[in-house]
Amino acid sequence: MEICYSCGASEIYEDGLCKKCFVKRNPLLLQIKPQKIVFCRLCGEIKYRMKTFHLPKDNIKFLSELKKSIKANKNIYESVKLEFNLDNLIQNQVVDVVASSKDIVQKQVIVFIISNSLCQICRKKGSEFYSVLIQLRGFDEETINSTLKNYNQYIFKIEKEKKGANLFFIDSKKAEKYIALFIEYHKSKNAPINIKTS
Repeated sequence: MEICYSCGASEIYEDGLCKKCFVKRNPLLLQIKPQKIVFCRLCGEIKYRMKTFHLPKDNIKFLSELKKSIKANKNIYESVKLEFNLDNLIQNQVVDVVASSKDIVQKQVIVFIISNSLCQICRKKGSEFYSVLIQLRGFDEETINSTLKNYNQYIFKIEKEKKGANLFFIDSKKAEKYIALFIEYHKSKNAPINIKTS
């Protein structure tokens, strides 16, 4: 009867080793170094590998970037499937990874070194800085709010006016995009649009 030459187990999986010893000697993933991220304590923005992410909205993009730091043991395994759990990233500073190939499943933890800071936008908001003032006139509050859905984080302050509002943008490029969106949104209504910027 053949036995595992490493631990003496009676079942051989491959190369004279039982399954447990084979996986121990041939892990699915090569050693993963601790990863560094910068975390904005106000808005939750994550900066990783020179790119910014807002989780969970950007989970797919973040994981795509994270996969670049993970190397599968291709000398032993033809293909390795990966599953991630990002739930503990900020609180416990780890990401759980489950790697699998055929009948082998192995769990691994990626450790993150997190630096708490403020992103550029929150830093500007805190300093009461703004780069563009957009004055909307002739629109009710509901109409204006309906177009601000994806832009609130780029606005330092909103001053409500009678039939309008003053929007203090901290990012000039986002302000330009907002104006284009606002005009497009109201084209179909054939209503006059009164917008001023400074």
